[in-house]
Amino acid sequence: GHAHHVVFLYHYRCVLPDRLVRHTQPEETRVRRWQRDGVTSMIVLINPNSTAAMTEAAAETARTVVPGRLVEGWTSTEGPAAIQGEEDGAAAVPPMLRLIPQAEAAGAKAILIACADDTGLPESRAVAQGPVLGIGQAAYASAHLLGHPWAVVTTLAVSVPILEANVQAGGYGAHCLRVAASGIAV
Repeated sequence: GHAHHVVFLYHYRCVLPDRLVRHTQPEETRVRRWQRDGVTSMIVLINPNSTAAMTEAAAETARTVVPGRLVEGWTSTEGPAAIQGEEDGAAAVPPMLRLIPQAEAAGAKAILIACADDTGLPESRAVAQGPVLGIGQAAYASAHLLGHPWAVVTTLAVSVPILEANVQAGGYGAHCLRVAASGIAV
C-alpha cells in the first residue's frame, strides 16, 4: 500500500533552529537596497498575533522560499500574543485587517497571513485588492499535491475544529486523514 504522509502545522518558532536563522540588516536598509536594485514585487507577511519574534521567524523562512522577492514581516501589535483557538482568532482579526490597506499602500503585491489557523483569511480577502494567502491553506495545497493521504498536527485541541473546518472549506476533506493536537501550547 501507499505510505501515509503527514503535514505538520506547528508553530514556526519551533522549526527554525538558531543555525538556520539569518541575521539581516535592519528593515529600512534592506528595503532601500531592494528599491535601489529595482525589485518591484513585495510580499507582506502579516502575523496576526503580537509576538514580533514569530513574525521575524516566519519572514526569514519566507525569504528563503522566494529569493529575489522582498518579503516584509509585519506584526499585528494589537493582536493576542498567540492564537490558540477561536477566541484568540476573533480578537486578532480587527487589528490585522487594519494592516491590509497599509500593506498595499506600501507596495505589497501579495499578502501572506502567517498563522496556521488562517486567521481572518476570508475577511482579509474581502478587504484586499490583491491576492491573500494563508500558510494553512498553502500547507494543505502542498500536501494535496503529493497525491497521498495526509494529516495535520497542531498545538492544542481548541484549534482542531478550526483547522478541520479550514480543511473542509478548502476541499481537502477527502484527503486529510485527521487533524490532531499535540497538547503543547505555543
